Amino acid sequence: MERSPEIFLMFTKETVFILGAGASWHYGYPTGETLVKKVIDKAAYACRYFEHCANDLNRVLPNFLQVEHAKEATDAEISEKWRAAFNACSDLKAGLERVNPLVIDYYLGWNAELQSIGKLLIAWVILECEHVHQREAWKYQSKGNAFKLTVAGGTGNGGGNRS
Repeated sequence: MERSPEIFLMFTKETVFILGAGASWHYGYPTGETLVKKVIDKAAYACRYFEHCANDLNRVLPNFLQVEHAKEATDAEISEKWRAAFNACSDLKAGLERVNPLVIDYYLGWNAELQSIGKLLIAWVILECEHVHQREAWKYQSKGNAFKLTVAGGTGNGGGNRS
């Protein structure tokens, strides 16, 4: 069977691969329903944290809760910001549990007011997966098995670049 030279062009020219979300599944990243479930779990943790911060008047606000002139903000204003975060997180959790969407994208598209907290929780889930993957890569590399990880689907370079 003779191959045409065109098949090798992708190795000499810039090539773009368009992959679906499932392509990251082999690296331990959640897809679809699993991501929704993990976001619900993170929302429960975040709700407890936001409530604690509101009650204890934590004045260190994350970027998505920033108020103009935060240093001069009253205790009531700070508490209200934390309570708003709690409410948004609680609404997201309850909505996801009620609707049980196959993917979170559509739900956040329908509920624009929950997109900020939704993106924050998705980032949390993904960063945890990234941490696990990097830890596994280092474990293989430290034992001199970087090639084995590469063949098994990892990066073999300590987890820094999954291209």
